[in-house]
Amino acid sequence: MFIPWLNTHFRKKKKILYSSRQFDSADSPGSMFALVIGINQYMDTQVSNLSGAVNDAEAVQTFLISKLSVPKERIVNLRNEQATRKAIIIAIQRLATNPVIGPNDPILIYYAGHGGKARSPFDETNATKIEMLIPYDFATNGSVRRKGQGLFDVTISSLLTHVANNKSNNITVILDCCHSGSGSRNYMEPDEPFAPRGVTLPPCYTVSKAIFKAESNAKVKRKEGRITDAYNGVSQDERASGIPSEYEMYALRSHVLLSACKKDQTAKEANGHGIFTSALLRLLEEDVNAELTYKDIIHRLDLEKAYCQNPQCEGINQNRKIFTSKIIGRFGTLHIIRKSKKPGAYNLQAGEAHGIARNAQFAVFADTAMTRPIGSVIAQKIIEFETQCAVLSTSKTLDLTGPAYAVQTRAGEEKVVRIYIKPEDFRLFDQISKLKPEAGYRNFGVVRKVKEDPDLALSTKGDFIQFEVTNTICRQHGLKHMSYDNPVRVGDIERLCLELRRAAHFYWNFRHTTSMRGKNLLADEIQLECFKVTASKQGVMKPVGDNLVGIDGAIYIDIGDEVQNYGFKIRNNSMHSLYASLFYFDVGDLSIETYHLPGTAAEGEADICLPSNGSLCIGFGDSGTPPREYFLRDMQKTDVGFLKLYLSTQFVDFSTLVLQKAYFNGNQRASRPASLAKTQFWATITVPIIQKGGQPRPESFARGPEEKQSHSHISLNDDASQVISG
Repeated sequence: MFIPWLNTHFRKKKKILYSSRQFDSADSPGSMFALVIGINQYMDTQVSNLSGAVNDAEAVQTFLISKLSVPKERIVNLRNEQATRKAIIIAIQRLATNPVIGPNDPILIYYAGHGGKARSPFDETNATKIEMLIPYDFATNGSVRRKGQGLFDVTISSLLTHVANNKSNNITVILDCCHSGSGSRNYMEPDEPFAPRGVTLPPCYTVSKAIFKAESNAKVKRKEGRITDAYNGVSQDERASGIPSEYEMYALRSHVLLSACKKDQTAKEANGHGIFTSALLRLLEEDVNAELTYKDIIHRLDLEKAYCQNPQCEGINQNRKIFTSKIIGRFGTLHIIRKSKKPGAYNLQAGEAHGIARNAQFAVFADTAMTRPIGSVIAQKIIEFETQCAVLSTSKTLDLTGPAYAVQTRAGEEKVVRIYIKPEDFRLFDQISKLKPEAGYRNFGVVRKVKEDPDLALSTKGDFIQFEVTNTICRQHGLKHMSYDNPVRVGDIERLCLELRRAAHFYWNFRHTTSMRGKNLLADEIQLECFKVTASKQGVMKPVGDNLVGIDGAIYIDIGDEVQNYGFKIRNNSMHSLYASLFYFDVGDLSIETYHLPGTAAEGEADICLPSNGSLCIGFGDSGTPPREYFLRDMQKTDVGFLKLYLSTQFVDFSTLVLQKAYFNGNQRASRPASLAKTQFWATITVPIIQKGGQPRPESFARGPEEKQSHSHISLNDDASQVISG
């Protein structure tokens, strides 16, 4: 859905120097440095002791040495009374300063013990919670000193950001503990088979304001001459949207987190070991040399049926091979497929929201490595998050006794991305007409008339091909063509095909939206706000000033020479808890950048990030996401990009949208709530961002002081007719 545009004025971006060293994608887990923590015994008698945390820590150390060939001297171990709050902090700090650790050596931090949750000392409503690890010397009655405090989530985030800034973001954090838990002395029944790894703190427990302030995300300085792998070596002065250099390794950009369970679940141990750690080590030991990504691992750890645990994965680098910075690229996206109750039918766990179209074809495999093919199916009936399929040959059936994995091999009856070629450019038309559709890619087609509403226009100028922007908003504001550092030559079929595939991916996802069902259910209920953000005295990013969205649905950002950061807030006033994914579509270079993604879990059981009657902050607060800054490229007066927000009641992995720039300038069932029938839907919001330098905003859109702040938001039912999409 399209809504009135955001009119913005942006500064020129200064040139960022490059480091001569690129990240090495062939790094070995054997070069790892590890901090392994296990706590069974606690000093406070009100905290229940555990029986399996130390065993788990020892098992992890054994795995690192025997299976990954990590030298013993590269592993720091903290057990029981050694694992005080101060000792853990010092051990993490030393990872940042250890001269032996190279710029991209893998770093692992493993923790097994209790976790906890307390109310924020700055929130009188008791709505904001602080998650923490429980060190050996934790005091349940509170403490005015650092000794006795938990290890706060903001403290850990600050420490990891410091390590990543000094080394790299090749950091893995594994936590086998609860987010909250029930590990008080009187919790366990005598015959209870599982012990929880969490502490329920007394209502009177408070976190020291002074200590929490001091340990919130540390202040960071702008960095010049540092390269980040986030854009694969693309200088930010070539982009229209970027992460401020001081926040390149901020929070969930600094590491990948594997945790034992959802925030409302209990991490359990039994028979002297943690359920999560035992399952994780079994999986890793099956094939140490397997090309398993963090996302692969979390999808294979399905512990819900047996233990009511859904392990979680968070971080922007989930597609890396575990313990390395190597990104694993695969042919297409794997979806789970199961045998249906209907004879001859199969249910694919992907639907309209995932981009599945009728008559799309899929190859089915017994394993995620796609080494054991089973057969092929075709999509027939598609709903929001599921597709009913049939085998291609009616004389055959698929032998599915459990879940299998399907990858799309042929596009279905979907709208193709339209490419306009001027009639006089017959050579170009002839070349593109000969290009054949390829499996795993969105299709594109050639149109010969402008009235056929093309997504992109191509023409020739001398020996080179020009890419012209057709989007109405872009052209209205002066963005009429894309500028290549390395222009495409006429006759370079391979390069032309590559760019058209990128364009097809970009514009198909740009136009991909839902039926009216999702829009109607969320009408007037979702609000998107934008703020300037700045670091507080404690280093935590916070919004300043009013919401920048006016009553007309436009955002005006006036920027001079001073550096300015921006953040967003999504308010959910509906009764539906939602997953939210936010992306920036850069029309100038056909890149799609992630602003926010939910975590990942097996069977889609990831933690909700936008609760009903709640909100989600992006770029400030405790969101774990960096702020954003916008700018114009060199020799550019105007640029246009689009924010696109995806909302869904079920988890959908939208991470495959990301497109980099190329060539451009215990049994807890008794306490579980009853299952209720849910309304299933998904929806999108698309917000244009027009970037202009040194030009005043239009008078007709100026917002006066008399306008009420309560109306300053973007919602799903804003008048879409005011914006025409090309």
